[in-house]
Amino acid sequence: MIDILFFSFIKDIGKFIIIFLIIFCGFMFGLNNLFWYYKASVRSVVEVGPPHSSGDGLQAEKFFGT
Repeated sequence: MIDILFFSFIKDIGKFIIIFLIIFCGFMFGLNNLFWYYKASVRSVVEVGPPHSSGDGLQAEKFFGT
């Protein structure tokens, strides 16, 4: 009886972790889409690392004027 309850408990924890990770990844992708087009001065405050490694910039940055 205890084995069945313990297995059910572990299964519920696994479900919670999977749902939490899906929601967390969605939140992070949403934040990335919100902040990707800001100027470099704003990006240096918001982002942890450099925005991209190529020095020519992205095509969208030319249209936004950043």
